[in-house]
Amino acid sequence: MRLGAGTLDDPESCAQLPDQVLATEVVSKARCADGTLDPDAWFPTSIAAEANRREAAEAIAICSACPVRGACLELALRHWAMGQHGIWGGLVPAERGALRRQRLASARTGAQPAFAAAGARITLAS
Repeated sequence: MRLGAGTLDDPESCAQLPDQVLATEVVSKARCADGTLDPDAWFPTSIAAEANRREAAEAIAICSACPVRGACLELALRHWAMGQHGIWGGLVPAERGALRRQRLASARTGAQPAFAAAGARITLAS
């Protein structure tokens, strides 16, 4: 499968890719994979989303320039046991939880998935 430019940072495009492709790209290209940031920075402890964002600001800043941000977010949403903790795709757990609930509701009603809202939040949170 040939991936086009921008595919892996776009949540809509990533939703069409199989897990193996997403995982391979995230593991090989994620900006967080270099290990320069303290691992605890990726796991904020506050309950409220805004407090989480403040605690994880350094990690979120790394995500904002990551070429596989959308792929990372998609993996976290698909594999919730893993994705409900820490920073994934530049979003804190509460934000991903809300996005996941929107997607599940859209799937039940047959409506268009809520990627536009996710993309807007990702852009604004950078």
